Amino acid sequence: MTTADAPHLRFGAALEFAGYGYQTWLIDPREPYFALLGIRGQGNFVDPVTKVVAVFVAAHAALDMAARQEPYGLFYGTLRALQSQNK
Repeated sequence: MTTADAPHLRFGAALEFAGYGYQTWLIDPREPYFALLGIRGQGNFVDPVTKVVAVFVAAHAALDMAARQEPYGLFYGTLRALQSQNK
């Protein structure tokens, strides 16, 4: 589910900034993060190591790739905040 099983699914090949597992988007080539993304902006972002899950609920009128920046920012911001608390 969190591994690209073919070369065309690997990070940078499936999309410029993502890879694809089995119904999951692989969102960071250095970390095991993955996301379940809905077509209208919904998203579940997961860090299996720290067990952080960020859920973003949305209902965009159309597929809006620019709006995807917000949930990514929420997920990575949450991880950074937790890391700074643990130092």
